[in-house]
Amino acid sequence: MIPDIGALRCFEAFAGFSDEELAEIIALCQEESYAEGDILAVEGEPAEKLFLILEGKVSLEKS
Repeated sequence: MIPDIGALRCFEAFAGFSDEELAEIIALCQEESYAEGDILAVEGEPAEKLFLILEGKVSLEKS
């Protein structure tokens, strides 16, 4: 499910963005699915992606 402008507005980080800016962000989005136990990022390593969790759960663990 690619987010729509309404979905992005639910994220406080996007509160100051215009509809046009949000549309540009949406154009760059791609849907990805992960299995339970998959590691999306590791503390201390540069992030390769920005994850917007639209469905399901994520667990944050400090290493």
